[in-house]
Order: sequence, then structure tokens, then C-alpha cells
Amino acid sequence: MVVSSSAYWGEPTDPGEGVYFGHVFLINLFQLRFYLAHVGLDVVRVDTTRYSWKSLLLAPLLWPPVSLSTRRMVRRKVSRVPPDLQRMLIREVLGGPVLFGRKLIVAARKPGARA
Repeated sequence: MVVSSSAYWGEPTDPGEGVYFGHVFLINLFQLRFYLAHVGLDVVRVDTTRYSWKSLLLAPLLWPPVSLSTRRMVRRKVSRVPPDLQRMLIREVLGGPVLFGRKLIVAARKPGARA
């Protein structure tokens, strides 16, 4: 059964009845950022529940090529992404919570709203 990130109900098990998957959907950070921006929210913070020790052990070996390829991809000449957004994406994608976290926590709010 294939369920898209925008569907609340899965494939029906009985005629007229769907499978409810609750409030948990597996989407990536870029999709979530897009959805939040689409409904008018700004991302305030990206954090993690806890860090993966395996990822931290592999970091010295894998971080340099991941960092270089990410920077190249975001800053390529055909990119239409503004420089300030490029810097923010690089900082977020190469940050600890995204690279080494087990689960991400994203805090967002309406522009102009108090914290």
C-alpha cells in the first residue's frame, strides 16, 4: 500500500472505510519547510530528540564529502535560490540535528507572532 504525505486515509480495508495512520507522516525536512511556508508559518528552530552515536562516530569520515557536495549542489550556477536562502539551507542541512539526530523537532510560528 502506498500512502502519500498529504493523505490522511490509506487504502480502504473494507468498502467505505479507510485506514487512519494518526498524526505521524514520514516526510523530509524540505517538504515540511515547504508545507509550513505554504500555510504562512516561519521555521523558528530545528532540533532533535537525541543524537545517534553511530552517526557521530562516522562524522569525521563522512562529513567532509557530504559538506562539499551539499555546498556545490545548493550554490550551483543554474540555481535560482537567493544567496541568503542558500546560506540558511547549508547551515540547516549540515547542522547537528539534521545530520546526527534520530528524530527531528521543527518549531514554527506565524510571522509577527510573539514567542
